[in-house]
Amino acid sequence: MKLRDACLIPVLERIILAHFGAEYPWPEQARIEAFLCAFGYSQGAIRTALSRARAQGELIALDSDGKRLGAGELMSRYTSLFLSEPFSPGDFSLLLFHFASEQSKQRTRLKDMLAQFNYRMITQNAYLRYGARGEDIQAFLEAQGFAGHIYSFQLLPELPARLVHELPEMYQLLNWAERLKQAKIDFGEYLAQPGTLQERYWRYLFARASFHANLLTAAPYLPDTYFPEVRLTQEIFTGLTSQAPGFATAYQACFV
Repeated sequence: MKLRDACLIPVLERIILAHFGAEYPWPEQARIEAFLCAFGYSQGAIRTALSRARAQGELIALDSDGKRLGAGELMSRYTSLFLSEPFSPGDFSLLLFHFASEQSKQRTRLKDMLAQFNYRMITQNAYLRYGARGEDIQAFLEAQGFAGHIYSFQLLPELPARLVHELPEMYQLLNWAERLKQAKIDFGEYLAQPGTLQERYWRYLFARASFHANLLTAAPYLPDTYFPEVRLTQEIFTGLTSQAPGFATAYQACFV
């Protein structure tokens, strides 16, 4: 996992616990650094990553000495979109965008965000997505400065037959079916390892972050009529989510 993503884990954990009704203080930076060191990141690299996250507004200092770190506005809004049930029945939506030739950085930034929300390119500047909360995602993208560049069409009644035929290649469904089968085994074995409460908790946090980065925002999310193995992603998600409330006191011991 990239250090840039790993350094956000403790702050995200505090947001998730609040979602479940457990209110705890935001994590201390020193505790965040200890957590990251336990996974092999160097102290210098950690401090650089945390400084960049603060400079980019993902993390914010909550006191004058920077002892505790909280979530910036962008990170809070982004996280809220994933805290609701991500496997609710949804619809297909289509998003089109345009940029001037000199706006390549903005184009790349938008494409990165679309990937995070499981959009797939069907042709140049046209992206397809299946899922709920399409209007909320559109509002999020517009709030990031893309309002004048995107056109979003929600609630598509059905896909053209030609596009349905192209879904397996577009989403690499055969490859993902095998990857998800193996991922479920790997997550189960990793989380079943014995250890102290802190060790098990830290493994859980790392596993959940890895799931989000490598599966939830990357694996195909389609109706099971097109991709039956979507149930494996759901099962891993449910297994991880069910453990969150049980680790509430561990958060306080490790990060507060």
